[in-house]
Amino acid sequence: MRGLKGSKPSKSWLWRGTSLSRPFFSSKPLGVLLIIIASLSLITGNLRGELALILFGAVLLSVIAYCFILVMILTIIHRKKVYSITVRFSPEYATGSNQGTVLCEKGDNGKLLHLPGILIRYEIRLKTLDGRFFYHLFDPDYVGGKGSSCVFPERGAYYGARDKLLILDILGLFATAFTLPQVNEARLFSIPCPAEKAPPLQVHSGGSEQRREPHFLHTDNLIDHRPYIPGDDPRRINWKLYGHAGDLFVREGEREPPPHSRLVLLIDTQADPGIFSPEAGRRAVDLLCENALALIFEYAGEGIEISIGFEGLTEIREGTPAELTSVLAYPAALPLNSNTTLPEITVDTAVLILALPRLNAENSALDRFLKNQGKHKEIDILFIFQGDNFDEAAAICTQIYTRKPGVRAQRLRLGTR
Repeated sequence: MRGLKGSKPSKSWLWRGTSLSRPFFSSKPLGVLLIIIASLSLITGNLRGELALILFGAVLLSVIAYCFILVMILTIIHRKKVYSITVRFSPEYATGSNQGTVLCEKGDNGKLLHLPGILIRYEIRLKTLDGRFFYHLFDPDYVGGKGSSCVFPERGAYYGARDKLLILDILGLFATAFTLPQVNEARLFSIPCPAEKAPPLQVHSGGSEQRREPHFLHTDNLIDHRPYIPGDDPRRINWKLYGHAGDLFVREGEREPPPHSRLVLLIDTQADPGIFSPEAGRRAVDLLCENALALIFEYAGEGIEISIGFEGLTEIREGTPAELTSVLAYPAALPLNSNTTLPEITVDTAVLILALPRLNAENSALDRFLKNQGKHKEIDILFIFQGDNFDEAAAICTQIYTRKPGVRAQRLRLGTR
């Protein structure tokens, strides 16, 4: 996983289940093997009268007993204390590969008791809805209380309903695992970075095309006026001149006030398994989110109110560009045939949909949305992809959806990153 450092946990551990009141004790195969070797050494030494074997078995058995007893002692001592531990990420929102910190608080119980040769570790396992993982293992009694550093994973909202606190000996012979229930909500948000350049397209906002004009100073000179053309902002009409001439004129040298129009930006996260592997689908949805964020910043700078939505949301989300940035951590790549829907649009507003090319254009969230939102006169769809492999599918989708009433479909191929 890009931007994720640290080794993965050993596969030799076997967790058979835990509960809040009953920690689970386990041993690695090495521990069982050493017990067998120590027992055989003692038995063989006594039978053959060899002091070396007896001494070796006794020392080995003493080490095993030390590890076992101290792990059990700390398990009993920390049985209730561990459930007061809470962890959080700082910052809670950050872009992938950025440095973060895991902060651990232990209530009023202070530091955990440590014994020589025994380790105490806190384990965090988080997962996104589309199968991305984040794993972090650290000492909850870090030096100085500054937290344990971590690297933020790829874009996504990461969930984890359970953490674990592990008490294990330094040889890895025995271990106790406490399962610590967590909130059943996203706990770590890796937000997207905006694309370097917003997609070059014009969408219908407030019933008129976007207009980009340079800054000018206000003027009332007649030579800086021109006749009114349908589609011009009525706030630029010179009503004093209309009172004298009886015709409508707009101020030519005045910048058009920011339009108080609204745009709903929908992200269709369904990836066709016929052309996208699970990993490629996740990358493609990242691309949609990055371009959506670039559009949000661009349109917000022009005074357009932006709302966003994607599969899984019951209603569209509104807010500042910064607030919408955090929302864009949630979209996850979904199979094309998943029974999901895009949020319903209940207000009369312009709609722009960012989607991925697909071979099957039927029975998708996009098609269900278009059938239910027939009252909207103008809906723009932009199929975004990278490379030449999806160009044909995007061209076919553009032709199919352009034939639908009130829909204007376009495709955009971006260079590889």
